[in-house]
Amino acid sequence: GCSSVPDAIHEILARNHIYVLRQVEVAPKVSIPEAKEMELPEKSEGYKYLYAYLCKTRKLSPEVVSYFTHDLGILYESKQHHNLVFLGKDKEGNVKYAMQRGTSDIYGRVFKGDVKGNDKSHGVNIVNPNSSVLKVFESSIDCMSYIDITGDIESNKLVLGMLSDRPLQTFLQEHKHIK
Repeated sequence: GCSSVPDAIHEILARNHIYVLRQVEVAPKVSIPEAKEMELPEKSEGYKYLYAYLCKTRKLSPEVVSYFTHDLGILYESKQHHNLVFLGKDKEGNVKYAMQRGTSDIYGRVFKGDVKGNDKSHGVNIVNPNSSVLKVFESSIDCMSYIDITGDIESNKLVLGMLSDRPLQTFLQEHKHIK
């Protein structure tokens, strides 16, 4: 019954006798730069690094990786840096959001980042109009792991890819069948 995700978190914490003071900040007025058109990274000719990273390093099954790359078409390997590129689409199937994740750790650090020009009101999603259930994940690899463990390809799934719940609000507005 909370009106926002932060309110829900504070409610859960309060029920467990954990109290956190909220800071109220007034955001300064900032001019919003004109939105640029999103340019997706060029696709690699193969998926060698993608499969090696997801199957060998992250221990995902090749079937789940193939489900994302070939069946759903929401994952590919970039040509220049061999990053994973996860795609988020709107109700009409147009790519609105894209995020990248590196396939190798450099000095213990992994590259993660959004593709410039994307629409942060969308996330990576899997839509099944025959299901009223929605599962929400923070990251795409978390979603892939869930599918690998449970075999659940029936429910709707949404990857926020951020701390904001804007993609969830957009998804629920676009897909009224979710209960």
